[in-house]
Amino acid sequence: MKITSSFLPQAEQHNTRSLAGAIVVALALFLVVFVLRYAEVFVPGLNTLPDKSIVSKGLGFTLILGYLRVLRKPISSIGLHSRNFDKALLIGGLSLLILYVTLYAVQFHLLNIAGETPRLVFAAIDKQTGTMGGLVFTMFYLFGQIVNAFMEEGIFRGVMLPHLMRRFRFWQANALQALLFGLAHLVWPFSSWARGLATAEEVIAEAVPLMIATTVGGLVFGYLYYRTDSLWTSWFAHLIDNAIGLFFHIQIVSRLNAETDILMLASIGFISLVLLAWIVAKRSNIPALKPWGTD
Repeated sequence: MKITSSFLPQAEQHNTRSLAGAIVVALALFLVVFVLRYAEVFVPGLNTLPDKSIVSKGLGFTLILGYLRVLRKPISSIGLHSRNFDKALLIGGLSLLILYVTLYAVQFHLLNIAGETPRLVFAAIDKQTGTMGGLVFTMFYLFGQIVNAFMEEGIFRGVMLPHLMRRFRFWQANALQALLFGLAHLVWPFSSWARGLATAEEVIAEAVPLMIATTVGGLVFGYLYYRTDSLWTSWFAHLIDNAIGLFFHIQIVSRLNAETDILMLASIGFISLVLLAWIVAKRSNIPALKPWGTD
């Protein structure tokens, strides 16, 4: 009886420390991302870059590498390894590309039937001027998206998700990281309000759909990593989803972004990656992601 009674408090203390440690790591990473993104809005000189957020993206990814170095962990410990790479490419890459190619082809066909003359434009939109940037601007912005996918997937899915899984069930941990992922994107609408560029009503009108979209995206990305045990799956899906929306536009006489007509179907197809990942993982007997520190 003495052994049992003395053991239980120690177990409870260990569980409390584990819970606190998982939450502290998650919140610390979130705050770093939030501060970096908020700072980039007000740091002078960054407006001269085609993509001023490239600084926070690079620093965020450097943070991941530094964290792993302190723990003496290889980068493969956050899912960037060669295992199941072919499945990751199939689920997060090829399937999403096929979806978008199909939807764009359908949109081209419908526009042609309507008497329009659509053409596909590859270019990034300059947010400051609202016009299409040139090739150098577009390629710089594309490179920024590649870094951004590594940074966000590395922090929110690669590090945060398995840390939270030490003390929470997967669906709880996934919901927490997705919520923090969504909150991290609210920097931009609220920074517009802070600079006097938007009213409170305009900020809310932009923030609510942005929060919903990014939180749902975080849930999907989290499940893709969890079910395939490969961060490449969510990285491919994240990069392709962002790149298609930011760089490939259907232009007609009356407007530039005619591809927005198919965004709802694209969103449904994007969410269906969850089902595809489940089917492929089951058929291939791929073990699910384990909590951080579990061999």
